[in-house]
Amino acid sequence: MGLRAICFDLDGVLYMPHEFIRTILLHSVRAMITYGLKAEVDVALDKLIEIRNEDTGATDHFNRLCLHFNRQEDPIIIASGVEKYHESKTAYMQRPKGLDYVLSKLKEHYILCLVSNGRPIKQADKAVRLGIVHYFTKFGSDASIRQRMVYISNDPSKMKPMPYLWNACTQDLGVDFSECVMIGDKLWEDMVGAKRLGMKTIKINQGNHALLSIKDSFVKAKKSTAFKRLYPKGLTLKEFTELATPDAQAIDLTELPGLIQNIAADLE
Repeated sequence: MGLRAICFDLDGVLYMPHEFIRTILLHSVRAMITYGLKAEVDVALDKLIEIRNEDTGATDHFNRLCLHFNRQEDPIIIASGVEKYHESKTAYMQRPKGLDYVLSKLKEHYILCLVSNGRPIKQADKAVRLGIVHYFTKFGSDASIRQRMVYISNDPSKMKPMPYLWNACTQDLGVDFSECVMIGDKLWEDMVGAKRLGMKTIKINQGNHALLSIKDSFVKAKKSTAFKRLYPKGLTLKEFTELATPDAQAIDLTELPGLIQNIAADLE
């Protein structure tokens, strides 16, 4: 037995999603106003953020914004917002410190997998724009793609901490949970979800979830449908704490090679 595969969460680990989103939306709103959106910049921005918060997984945020202020969907106005959004997203996308160095170094020794909650096309778009898909891909001797280790879902019955994505990953790779480590930023979805299956866990303390306590995570988790499905008889705070406590913690990605080396040594 030994460490064979490393599973990475995306948001908050390989991609920092919330620190620049307001700037991107601001650029989008300004572009839409240039093409005829009938609103002041600040008012339109606040409304767009409100629309996004109401339904984060929707694909028609700019349509709704245009309809709200112009009372009709104008394709040119909507397209200008969408185009500026994607243009700015690429320009402002934050790559965590040491991203390529860490992934390339770990890929030399382990299979790397991307295991993420979210709308598949949206999460895949982030991975493509970050330029990291090849780290989660097996290539043949002729450079052809043999396998892509990317597992994403926004189906509540399949999303972490439900075991579906990890099951799919380990079955595809032919590895046991005990041969895997999960690297994430969320206590409930990543740490508890992975550890209850027998995986080792590393928590990255960056982004919006860095300071969330185990107790607060427990309170939040108990309100979720996943908690009721995984623990129909309930779970005590003590039991939750044991599962939520990671095997190691890091401030940023650059600490991972050393932490992985320690975990791998323990598994030998």
